This record gives sequence, structure tokens and C-alpha cells, in this order.
Amino acid sequence: MPLFDQDRPSGISNAERTDVIKRNVSSQTRVATLLPANRDRVGATIVNRSSAALFIDFDPQVSSSDYMVEIPPGWYFELPFHPSKALYGVWRTANGQALIRDFVSKEVSDGTV
Repeated sequence: MPLFDQDRPSGISNAERTDVIKRNVSSQTRVATLLPANRDRVGATIVNRSSAALFIDFDPQVSSSDYMVEIPPGWYFELPFHPSKALYGVWRTANGQALIRDFVSKEVSDGTV
């Protein structure tokens, strides 16, 4: 996904841009909030920098037996759609962190009328 759509005509007064919010979440064996709810989110990436699997879900009751996606140690995951809900995660063991990039839409005026 481009951070700026250069194919939009210059006559459009509001060009969509994307801000990137960096988050680092320390691994935990209890459920952690990886991403807070955000209606302006257009995507996110997660790198599991731990030697333990990371289990993620939109359900705050995520566990190693009930999850949406398992991210193996050292792997990368990209949310494939525009989720506005909070995202939760739990590791099998606590050692490491998740490196998260939260992409959020930001309307900005380009100065045209």
C-alpha cells in the first residue's frame, strides 16, 4: 500500500496520506493490547522478535488454543484489511517483543480550491 497516492488529480482538495505509528510491545504470557482501536487505521505490520510464538486476535480472550493468527518466532505478519478494532496478543513464553507499525489515514489539504 502506498503511503501517498500520486495518481490522484491535483484538483482534489483532500489527498489521503498515511502516518505510521511505531509501537514496541514486550512479550507477555498474559493478554496484551498490541493495537488500540482506531477507526482511521488502514493497516498494520507485526514482527515477532521473540523465541516464542505470538498468538493474535481481535478477541481480548486470545490464547494459544483460541486465536486468529499464530506468528512464529522471527516472522512478520501484515493485516490484510482495514481493521479498526483493537488487536490483542499473547506469547507462549515471555522473552522478546513485537515490533508493530500502525498505518493510519490522515486527510490533509493540498492547498487547491
